[in-house]
Parts: sequence; structure tokens; C-alpha cells
Amino acid sequence: RMAPGVDILAAYTSETGGATSTAMENGTSMSSPHITGSAALLRAVQPTWTPSEVRSAINMTSKIAGLVNADGSDTDPFDLGAGRVDLTKAALSGLVLDETDANFLAANPASGGDLSALNLASMASNDCATTCSFTRTLRSTAVGDQTFTLADTGLADGIDVSPASFTIAGGATQVITVTVNGAALPTGWSFGEISLTPDSVTSPALRMPIAIQR
Repeated sequence: RMAPGVDILAAYTSETGGATSTAMENGTSMSSPHITGSAALLRAVQPTWTPSEVRSAINMTSKIAGLVNADGSDTDPFDLGAGRVDLTKAALSGLVLDETDANFLAANPASGGDLSALNLASMASNDCATTCSFTRTLRSTAVGDQTFTLADTGLADGIDVSPASFTIAGGATQVITVTVNGAALPTGWSFGEISLTPDSVTSPALRMPIAIQR
């Protein structure tokens, strides 16, 4: 989950506390207001971005350094999602990803859809015994040209990212393909990420988590 939802100090209705009562609460009822407020602030800065583009910018610029579980153990993508929202960087994201309502409906697994085909800022497959691939279309938010260098971490030699770098004009789109060799991975879940590092010092580094089950 990319939104904070654990131990949130929130307004709370009770018979004794009155209008100013608060309590520590957990769950989606806590995470939803945080991420909704974050998205609203981001839309105020970038009013032309679609909801999916806003989501992708929040995802790709999130924090992951230093995040641990409540018991102090290391986190994985199932624990932290894309990471912790960082609104100091989200509006500066040099790339965003968009997706249509029709494609979301078509991806419903209950009707035979494929969630991994959605143009989201993450990748996952729960059945990659041989090979699996993901295609993502990125749009530049910059005015001029930018060059991005792509790299992968966490999946050893089991992954290939193409292209390794690209230069994109302002407002243009770029397709990237991530191919995973499941046979080169250990049995069970493996986790990694794709990093996209811009040549501009004003544009934050971006990342997309990837989770693969062999």
C-alpha cells in the first residue's frame, strides 16, 4: 500500500470526547484521506495531469529508504507498495503514466483480464515460471528534451530492460519493455525495481517496483 494507514492520529467520534475527540486509527479509512489530499494538492500544481498520471507521479517519487515493518524487519513491496508519499518531489516528476477507464475494466481478472498489462508504475506476475514481460508507456512532463538512464536491481540476471536509456522530447511518449526470465529466479517471490534516472538536476529520480513469483 502506498498510502499511510497505520497509527494515524485522526478525528474520532465518541460520547466523551466531543467535537475535538481524536484517536489513533488504522486501515484504509485512514490511508484514503491522506492519499486523496496528496492527489488534490498535486492536481493544484499540475491541473492538466489525469488521475492516473497523478497516481504514477506519487508512486514513482515515493520514499523507500529507511522504511521497516513494525517489528523492525525489512519491508518488501507487499509491505510498502510504492513507498511513502513525498510531495516535495511528486509535482516535479519528469515522466508520468496514463491509463484509460476502459482498460481498467478490461483488466478485471474475474472476466479474464490481465492486471499486469495495465499501464501502471509497478509490475507484478504471480506466474512467471519461464518468461514474462511488461510494457509501459511514459509521457514526458518537461518542456524540453530529457535523457533517462534505466537500470534494474533485485532480480540479478533474471531481468532485461529495454531501452537502457532514451531521450524524450517535452510532451512526447516513450515505450519501455521489461522482460523477466523466471527460470533464472529462485522459487517463490522475488522483488526488485526499475530506476529511471534523469540527466536534469531539477527532475527527481524515479522508480517502479517489480514483484515476480516463479
